[in-house]
Order: sequence, then C-alpha cells, then structure tokens
Amino acid sequence: MTITAESYRLHLPDSSVGAEVETNDLAALAADPSFRQEVQRLLDERGVVRLVSATPVTVEAVVSMSHFLGYPKGPYEPAEKIVPGSGFIRDLGATAKADDGRPRTPSFIETLHYDVAGSRPAAYSVLHSRDVPPPTAAQAWVDMRAVYESLPADLKELVTGRRALHGLLPTPNQPLEAAPAFDGEKASRRPLVVSHWRTGEPLLYLPKHPASTIEGLPEDEGRAVLADLWARAAASTARYESEMRSNDMVIWDNLTTVHTNPAYARDRDRQVWFFVIPGDHTLTAWPG
Repeated sequence: MTITAESYRLHLPDSSVGAEVETNDLAALAADPSFRQEVQRLLDERGVVRLVSATPVTVEAVVSMSHFLGYPKGPYEPAEKIVPGSGFIRDLGATAKADDGRPRTPSFIETLHYDVAGSRPAAYSVLHSRDVPPPTAAQAWVDMRAVYESLPADLKELVTGRRALHGLLPTPNQPLEAAPAFDGEKASRRPLVVSHWRTGEPLLYLPKHPASTIEGLPEDEGRAVLADLWARAAASTARYESEMRSNDMVIWDNLTTVHTNPAYARDRDRQVWFFVIPGDHTLTAWPG
C-alpha cells in the first residue's frame, strides 16, 4: 500500500514489518513534530522505518529524530569517530583495503541478532548508509511478534512463561565461535516471551549464544528448542529486506525485530553512521 502525503510518500510492504518513507528533504520533515509522531507510530506498528531522501541527510535531521525517540541530550563524553556536530553519532566507515587473498571470516552480526545498550536490548537502532558501495546482501529484519504468533500451540505453551539463560557474546566484529564458553553462573536470565515496553504485544526474545539454554528443561533439550526457534525466525516470511544504498537512513525497534548486518565490499571507501538509542524499559515476561 502506498500513501501520498503533502511532503512525503509512504509505502507499506505486504508484510507485518517495514515502512518506507520517500521525501525530497528529510531535514524539513525531521523538524516537524507531526512527522516525528508518525515515525513513532510506524515503529510501534511496523518495527522498521526506512527513510529515503532526495537531498543529503543532514546531521541535524538525524539528531532531531534521535532525541525525539529518546536519545539523551548530553553533555557527551569525547569519543573516537563521532560525527562533527552530533556529539553521539558514530561513523563506522572505513577506507578501501586491497584484497590480499585471505578468506573473510563473517561476524555473528551478519546473521539475525539484537543490538544491545549495556546489558539489555537497545530501544532503537539508527543506521545511515551515507556513502557506501553495494553491500554483499540485502539487510533483513524479522518480526518477532509474528514468529511467536505462528508457533504451534504446543511449542508456544512450552516457551511462554519460561526464561532462557543467555551466554556472553563476542564483540560484534567476531564470529560466534569466538564467544566465551557458556557459563550458567554468568549467564543473563531473561523471559523467552516478553511484552513490548511500549505496545504490550507479546514477542519472542531469544539468546544468540548457541550454547544458551532454557530454565526447567534438560540442557540439550533447551538448546534444541532455541535452535528451532531461531530457524523459524530465519525462515519467517514476516520480514522486510532492503539493500542499503547511499543516503538511506533506517530506524528499527530492537525488540520487535531481529536483523542482519551484511558486510560491504572492502575494496571501496564507505561512510556509515550507526548508533543505538538506549531505553529505560525492562524485559517483562508476557503475560506480565
């Protein structure tokens, strides 16, 4: 479905997740309180909002939208790779590197995962592919509300009300194989089915460490259930995919969706702005 408003065009893909907004000037839209409210509504309903601007995205537009969605207004501590004029936007781009023939080891964030802020999932993530070569694959987001709703009755009953033990993860640029060995004493204990902190909707919240398990089940059985749930998420048709192009900006909800981060070609320069918006929400079991 496509809706044409006065200053933008809204397209809703044929899925439960994803919304695309096309505009001539994102800076002007981002300064409009009613449009910021529309972005919030779309995030609540659709989980992912992709903003496509015909003119270059400005620092001010990204900052304005991010403060509205809850990013603290400072003061900010000095840090490396911060985009001038922002205080908090990180430029994760890189200069071109020649291909030396070595095989590339994919990081775990190239598969479905959540972004975190400290010890819990971030409220939102913001990615602006400012100047990028073609990626290796389209970026994908999967609706974890729909994945939960689609579970067979017996599996839904098994996971609802239970908690998973989340093993520690490696740094984002490493494969899962680099994660510390699973240690139940250090694992985080979190509900498998949570209520969304804004909408109250039920959704799956899965541990990424492959040796994580489920309380109250034998370890092998718990791991098999978690592997099955991740496989269902990976195969779900409740998804939105987008090949990130230069000047695109995407905002997504880190509980409603899990997402991939495909790599970009290494032989060309790239400029990518990325940061997460923390929240003061807690992971509340559903039904809470």
